[in-house]
Amino acid sequence: MANVYARLPFVSALLFLVVFTVALLPRTHVNRANEDASTSQAGMSAPVARVFERSCKDCHSNRIEWPWYSKIPPLSLAIAADVKRGRSFFNLSEWSSYSTGRKRGFLLAIETDLKRDKMPPKTYRWMHWESALTERDRSLLANWAREEGQLLRKRPPSLAKSNASVPR
Repeated sequence: MANVYARLPFVSALLFLVVFTVALLPRTHVNRANEDASTSQAGMSAPVARVFERSCKDCHSNRIEWPWYSKIPPLSLAIAADVKRGRSFFNLSEWSSYSTGRKRGFLLAIETDLKRDKMPPKTYRWMHWESALTERDRSLLANWAREEGQLLRKRPPSLAKSNASVPR
């Protein structure tokens, strides 16, 4: 028992050193502003928009619900990197600024990733179990991506880049 008490100062100092080191880790800057990510500008129906809101928006829009642990290093570094990577691939908040070709590329990649069960990533699903996609959810999103891609192919170039929604 005396041996345990003899190690207490060493363990306390080690714990202090770990906490102090983690607190000094650099914080990655990521835009934490919660801007509007209009699902209507991407031609999403209400059911598709609900699935997107639940499972995709935290990494693929500027409207993120940051969890409490996203401000704690080193978790903050990993979360910021994931969000930055997701936004760099596809950001619904910037949909209207994308060219028609880029939109079509995103839609094709979304459809492919859904078929391969790549989205949302397993690490995200582990922390956000409600984000898991059912087969119906996958089908809804994949059908939206396919149909929106087909609509973009049919639109005249002047309408394809605008925010104006073409009646369906």
